[in-house]
Amino acid sequence: MKQFTIGNAEKELRLDQYLMRLMPGAGKSFLYKMLRKKNITKNGKKAEGNERLMPGDQICIYFSDETFEAFHKSNFMKNQIKPESHVQPSHKSAPKVSVPIIYEDADILIANKPAGMLSQKAEKQDYSLNDWFLEYLHAKESVADTMSVPTALAFTPSVANRLDRNTSGMILCGKTLAGLRYLAEILRDRRLHKYYLAVVCGQITKEQEIEGYLSKDARTNQVKVIMKTDALSVQNTTAGKARTTDDHSYICTSYRPLRYLKEQDVTLIEVLLKTGKTHQIRAHLASIGHPLAGDPKYGSPPQNAKYRRAFGLKRQLLHCYKLSFAEDAASGMEVCGRTFVCAPPDDFIQMTGEIYGNLEFPRS
Repeated sequence: MKQFTIGNAEKELRLDQYLMRLMPGAGKSFLYKMLRKKNITKNGKKAEGNERLMPGDQICIYFSDETFEAFHKSNFMKNQIKPESHVQPSHKSAPKVSVPIIYEDADILIANKPAGMLSQKAEKQDYSLNDWFLEYLHAKESVADTMSVPTALAFTPSVANRLDRNTSGMILCGKTLAGLRYLAEILRDRRLHKYYLAVVCGQITKEQEIEGYLSKDARTNQVKVIMKTDALSVQNTTAGKARTTDDHSYICTSYRPLRYLKEQDVTLIEVLLKTGKTHQIRAHLASIGHPLAGDPKYGSPPQNAKYRRAFGLKRQLLHCYKLSFAEDAASGMEVCGRTFVCAPPDDFIQMTGEIYGNLEFPRS
């Protein structure tokens, strides 16, 4: 007989999902048969398989050691990986990276990603924020204390959203299945308000909400914006095909000017994403003639060269500085109803000076 105690990481995982990841060689129909015969029990009682697991639940499997090991180890033989690789970062020579933690509870962590760091690895050799996150949990033993080999198969902590490599600011990370599921829901349902600081070329004088449609060129990893006023003409020129719905994604971006810097001819603005698409802020602002300072994809090469000479600017000045969570008592998450802010990095200060007194957070 094998007995496993469910930890916080498996909170709300279905029993059948847990068993299939624990014993991938057994087969789904076989596991349901074992549940019916009470050869697998939950808290000493017969289980259907669709129950949601909670920390402290006891799962007993009445198989011989040889049978359990055969069902359990087949996953590792197939993938040729070690069990502990699920809870440790795969990067063999991780660089020393300082990532400030803005908030942490049992289910969620909010990290302040530095510019130049990937949110998730693009190539095997990359070191990403997701690698840092797993490394942090492992070092803290918040995973190691609760994650045996079965737990590692059941759930792997992960980042919940992404920022471009050269965009800085807050990223959401799920420490548990319940936390990651909650973050995915509020991101999908727009119940999380994400605010950015951006430095754009030219002068912006009024608050505005702009709409449009966005399409991505996978070959160049660039997006193209069609303003909402042009959407009808797009439909009329594509042989009746409604490209504004089939080939393009609707985007909505709200922004307000905070300060115009005449000498640099740039405006510091606050941006609220009403939708969240790849490169949305960068492409949308560039489409109205106000590209981000330093943006290599959508910016102005002559202006970027000027800013590089004057300020050493090497990336687009975009920073996710505020996250506001909606009230949601039913979710049981500690983060609900709270707002978090983090100050912009040094390259913002070099470009704009100390002008953040009206942004509701203290400078460190």
